[in-house]
This record gives sequence, structure tokens and C-alpha cells, in this order.
Amino acid sequence: MKKWISSFQLTASSGPMVPNLELLLLALLHGAVISCVLLLFIVLLLVTFLLASYILFLVIAAVDAYDTLRPFSWLIGSFKANLQLGLVLLLWNGLSCTVGVYSSARPGIESMGSEAKRRAGRGLNKLKNLTLASHR
Repeated sequence: MKKWISSFQLTASSGPMVPNLELLLLALLHGAVISCVLLLFIVLLLVTFLLASYILFLVIAAVDAYDTLRPFSWLIGSFKANLQLGLVLLLWNGLSCTVGVYSSARPGIESMGSEAKRRAGRGLNKLKNLTLASHR
């Protein structure tokens, strides 16, 4: 046993036992990367097929439910109309509140705008005076 260990140490320390070991390792890594990419592609394909079958199942269930509930379709239409009316009323209330807030805040916004215009005008006049003074 000791003889085998000492001979292994001797051959391992004397140099590489397999020629072009780096190329073999590179080929092994290249093959591993390719197989991982293919495996990932297969898994994504299976997930896609599973998702497609689930969506198909939901569509078939919806069609069957619609055929089953056809006598009650007037209730569904009425519910849809009520839902649309409710959304329109919410939009109307939101717009009326927005208009109220805007109209009450408009004088303050306009005064801030006029103040900003006045300050900008003063700044432009100063800049114009400076450029005229520098050209003289």
C-alpha cells in the first residue's frame, strides 16, 4: 500500500500523467454547458406546454360554463351594464372633485406663476444688461 502511494506521488510530482489534460477538461466543460442549455430549453418547452394545456382547460371550462348558464345570460348582461354604469359614475365623481380642487387652487397657482414670470423677467434683464456691458 505504501509502495502504491509513493509511486503515485512520484508520478504526480514528475509531471502530467495524461497529455493534453487541459483540452480534455475544456471539452468536458463545453459538453456540460451545452447539455445544461439543452436541459434548460427542454424544461422551458415543457413548462410552455403545461401552461398552454392549462389555458386550454380554462377556455373549455368557460365555454361549458357559458353553455350551462345560457338561461341566465340576461342576468350577466344586466350585471355588465350595472358595472359599466358604476365605473362611469366613479369617473364622473373623480373628475368633479378634480375640477373643484383645481378651481379652488387656481388663484394660488396663477399668483405663483406670475411671481415666477416676474423673477424670470428680472433675471433676463440682468443678463441682458451684463452682456451689453461686457460688449462695450
